[in-house]
Amino acid sequence: MEEKLKAIITKVEQSDFSPEEKEKVYRAISEGLRATVLPILLKCMPQAELDELTKNPETITVDRWVGLVSIAIKDERVGREVPIKIDELIVEINGLLAKEGIV
Repeated sequence: MEEKLKAIITKVEQSDFSPEEKEKVYRAISEGLRATVLPILLKCMPQAELDELTKNPETITVDRWVGLVSIAIKDERVGREVPIKIDELIVEINGLLAKEGIV
């Protein structure tokens, strides 16, 4: 997975995109990764804690969020589902780059 992401970065860097266009591409990739991984992490977090944080968003801290993510990462579903979803995203990104003539 890491090699596939590096290959995408190499394609973008070697493209004729302006620095601003490259920044937009990287931002879109980052948002895509977040949108792909976050729902999987959320469904693997303790529901009671998520409900409490939803009711009291002022209690969210970085440490608390890291703790919830750490719990979710231990769930075997994350290890199964995240790579599949990221691979699907990589295929989509490569397809979009190919449409722009970047192969």
